[in-house]
Amino acid sequence: MKLKYKLPLIFSILIILFVSLSAFYIRIDVSQVVLTRINQEVKKLDAGNQAFVDNQVRLHPNRSSLEASVKKEAKAQQMNIFLYDQTYDHVLVTAEGTKRKNFLYSHLYPVRDQAGRIAYFMKIERPLSIKALVTKTIFTKSFVLFLILLCLIFVVLFLYFQHYITRPIERLNERLSAVSLSKSLPALSSDRKDEIGELYTHVKEMEERIYETQAEQVNMVGAIAHDLKTPLTSINGFLELIQMQKDLSQAQKEEYLQLIHKKSRHITQLVDEFSLYSKNEIALQKLQVKPVKMASFFENIAEEYEAELSGLDYELHWKHTFSPNDEALLNETMIRRVFGNLFSNIVRYGGKDLSGIYLKGFIEKHKAILTLEDNGMGVPKGQLPFIFQKFFTVDKSRQREYGGTGLGLASCKSIIERHGGSIDAFQSTHGGLGIKIGLPLVRNEE
Repeated sequence: MKLKYKLPLIFSILIILFVSLSAFYIRIDVSQVVLTRINQEVKKLDAGNQAFVDNQVRLHPNRSSLEASVKKEAKAQQMNIFLYDQTYDHVLVTAEGTKRKNFLYSHLYPVRDQAGRIAYFMKIERPLSIKALVTKTIFTKSFVLFLILLCLIFVVLFLYFQHYITRPIERLNERLSAVSLSKSLPALSSDRKDEIGELYTHVKEMEERIYETQAEQVNMVGAIAHDLKTPLTSINGFLELIQMQKDLSQAQKEEYLQLIHKKSRHITQLVDEFSLYSKNEIALQKLQVKPVKMASFFENIAEEYEAELSGLDYELHWKHTFSPNDEALLNETMIRRVFGNLFSNIVRYGGKDLSGIYLKGFIEKHKAILTLEDNGMGVPKGQLPFIFQKFFTVDKSRQREYGGTGLGLASCKSIIERHGGSIDAFQSTHGGLGIKIGLPLVRNEE
């Protein structure tokens, strides 16, 4: 579960538990304490009332003094006192010292004379501060429980964050600090399905890309050294031969010099290709694209290479089903460079049986699809997944015969992927190699 869902769920569960435990505690323990406190308060009020009633006996039978005493006490204590006759039929005195109509503790007391006979009945109503009493009791009794529960929640959250968030991030930091190109580390793994797991996966992929880049750099240096070493060895051999054999004829010297010149041109070509590849990679970092009509762009490329290939005795067959409104975000210069590399490879490595080249364009799954096929010698099926790798060559003898560094198709792949597209190789039904390019179309809002 994602952390953005898990954390709110954990907090919700803890809050529900906190409220439930608090409510249960208040219901079972605090309510009993509240009832006890109310009973104590009632007894206290009852004792005060009884003491007041007992003091009124000395005023009997002086009704006026008794009435004055009752009214004075009612006002002073903010309570209601009702004095009834000995039959409890008539109210003799009414003294209201409070306006409250609820939460009044009411009790009836007999007022006896000196002989112990009932002379009056006195009904006393006193305000009972139940709300304040309950609030104070609940706060007093619940404060410790709330404090304990909050401490437990804090401990649970601390342990959870420490185990599931803090510690994994610390391990990740330690891992990043240990990453070095000089040594490989055990594969980073995590079974988690949340954001921490995704972070581990991204770091793992980043490490793999770092090591892949390092390996590519090493391979590139080795490939460059190898490609330059072969013609340089030939040049050095011819120069040594000219120096050692003093009796060489002028014609032989001219032949060796032509060979040296040919090898030097090959070195220049290799350096130019390496330089062009580097410039392409740098240019791709700041690639600027714009909407391009696929129909006119396709036709322009097809007509351009149709004329060029016809001069080499090759026939280009082309067709497309693009509508005039189909557009893709392209850098035309870069895409033209891709087709330049592809057509150059077909002509260079197609073999003696090459005669026809087939270019098609159509829409598939909201992508502009461009396929380029030939009927040449093609590429073995097992090598198709590798032809876009840097410095990969299908046949070393063909490379020595026709030149090339193995960077052309790698450059095509970089350009197409930088456009958000894809490029794949397949065996053509025409017998040669097929290349399929997919470029995302611009979504036109209608």
